[in-house]
Amino acid sequence: PRETTAAEDDFTVEQSRRTPFTPATELASQLRGMTVKDVTAQTVRDRLRAAGLRCYHPAKFLHLSDVHRET
Repeated sequence: PRETTAAEDDFTVEQSRRTPFTPATELASQLRGMTVKDVTAQTVRDRLRAAGLRCYHPAKFLHLSDVHRET
C-alpha cells in the first residue's frame, strides 16, 4: 500500500516545481505538517522520480584570485 494519496503526491510535485532546490527532507517535513502520516524523504524522492523530476546539484566553480584573472 502507498503511504501517500494522489493529492499528497500532487502537492509534493507542485512544491518541488515551485522551489526546485528544496531538499526532499524539507518537502517531507512540509508534508508531515499537513497530514498525520509519517512520510519519509525517500518516499518524497520516489514520488518526484515517478513524476519525472530529478534532483538539482549546485554547480562547482573554481574560485579565481585576482592574479588568475589578470592573465
